[in-house]
Amino acid sequence: MNYIISFKKSAKADIEEYLKSGQKILLKKIDEFLDEIEISPRTGTGKPEHLKYLDETGEETWSRRINKKHRFIYSIDEENKTVEVLSVWGHYKDK
Repeated sequence: MNYIISFKKSAKADIEEYLKSGQKILLKKIDEFLDEIEISPRTGTGKPEHLKYLDETGEETWSRRINKKHRFIYSIDEENKTVEVLSVWGHYKDK
């Protein structure tokens, strides 16, 4: 069973910034990550890393490297088979 992917408002805004700046390589990598996390959010490209803290709901939080500067950060709700994209810009909270 595939995971359902949703986006925080801030993650959508991050993607809009990439679109405006014409960063096609980064957008392609994000698209590849989305394809991968839909099937298996804990494995794949971008060096998936389980972050040591839990968000307020107790869901797992993960990070993948888009490039040296930017990270793709998401949380996994295993019970509901959902993945929420939290951020695709900067290094964790670095904007």
